[in-house]
Amino acid sequence: EWLPQETDTILSINADQFERADLARRWRKDQPNLWSGLIGAAASTPGLNLSREATRITRAITTSETGETREFVLVEARRAAPKVVRAIADDKAFQKRAISGLSVWERPPDFAVARVGPATLAVGVPTAVDELVLVRLGMKPDLKITGQLFDRFQALDRESAVRLISRDPPDLSRVFNPIFTSELLDASQLLGLAVNLQNPVRARVDRKSV
Repeated sequence: EWLPQETDTILSINADQFERADLARRWRKDQPNLWSGLIGAAASTPGLNLSREATRITRAITTSETGETREFVLVEARRAAPKVVRAIADDKAFQKRAISGLSVWERPPDFAVARVGPATLAVGVPTAVDELVLVRLGMKPDLKITGQLFDRFQALDRESAVRLISRDPPDLSRVFNPIFTSELLDASQLLGLAVNLQNPVRARVDRKSV
């Protein structure tokens, strides 16, 4: 709910479900870069073991009219976030500042963390974290204002290990590793996917044609 209104693509990882999936464990053994590739900047969250202490990781993409791509990352911890906040406060590499009273910790040259909910952290490049803070404070419009993308994303099974939705499907092959054929992406205005990695693996596709 704390993503910018301009969000085009959302990738949500249910860390609990992912960790329990036999297929995911095999992926981690046979393809060790898979997990880090999925979670992106969340891997740099200080004081938090993501595989044991995170419940959900959300990555969101916005693309401007000029083609500039920006990424926003939210990490939901299993318990409230004070442990991470304490770890950051004790790390002299971080510098603390505030946006309208909400603390942001920045580590040069290009990483920042802010607590935007009881158990939710915004992490990533400072400009992206600052924007998530503004959304959290109600100073910038959030994704719910636009309706359709948020509603269709929420309709995908929240208990799925991985959920993906995009209102710019042709751009998925550039933003993330290719998952679908170019014929499918180019023929879609909106594409959603929910994958359950338990045995047997199940997937649900939500697609709006051009």
